[in-house]
Amino acid sequence: WTGTVTDGGWLRIRNLAGTVEVRRTSGKTIDVQATKEPSSDRWIWFGNSVQPVRFITERRGSDVVICAISDEKPTCNANDLSSPDDDDDWHPQPMRIVLLLPAGVSLQAATRHGDLHITDAGADVIARTGHGSIAIRNVAGTIDANTGHGDMDIVNAAKQVSARTGHGNIHVSNVGAVRANTGHGDIVAELAGTAAVGSNDMMFETGHGNVRVVAPKALSGDVDLHTGRGRVSSDFPLTISDQSRHSRTGSAHGVLGSGGRSVRLSTGHGDISLTTAG
Repeated sequence: WTGTVTDGGWLRIRNLAGTVEVRRTSGKTIDVQATKEPSSDRWIWFGNSVQPVRFITERRGSDVVICAISDEKPTCNANDLSSPDDDDDWHPQPMRIVLLLPAGVSLQAATRHGDLHITDAGADVIARTGHGSIAIRNVAGTIDANTGHGDMDIVNAAKQVSARTGHGNIHVSNVGAVRANTGHGDIVAELAGTAAVGSNDMMFETGHGNVRVVAPKALSGDVDLHTGRGRVSSDFPLTISDQSRHSRTGSAHGVLGSGGRSVRLSTGHGDISLTTAG
């Protein structure tokens, strides 16, 4: 499919299974191509029971919605990644989608099972996968990324970043305000200078794993570090609780700069470090 979306509008695309790859294009024309995923070990568990899919395109106001659909899931809803009637044996044909996106168009990209790779998006991005990794590079707008199971890597984000995974590691680099959450995995965040001040709360939270945040020296906020079982360390002037060999918990807190917003690092089981850049 080729077509246009007015600046400020959204392109919303849903795959049922397979990779979605997004790259920047010059001009105003969007180009979407879908081909069958090549055979690989990733899809071997689908067996021979794959069901054919087809694509439909709908204009809804200023937005364009493109969906892979099947006889079992004939409706086009970019937010719907569920299986029909919660059928775990439903295996739609995996498709690889390559999307060329103009600068002024916001993007919602989703796949029920597969990876998302998004590069050089010039507006807001929503990324969803039920099972797969998410890699995002060079985004001018906000980022809202969510995977049920997979790692996440976000680099060079100009505005607010929200990153969530049920099970996987999160790495963010050269980003401003961040909210990162994983049920099981490590979080590594390298914050840009713009993250030093602002009104947006920041949170880095894992149920089981280590949290490491590298922040600008001018970081401002009400800072709280807590681990249920592990140790905390900070280059910033925080009050750190007693961490004797008999103590399983660790915590630190303090007000940096003018305070105001919340900056929270927490893990149920793991170590926490808050260090300065440079």
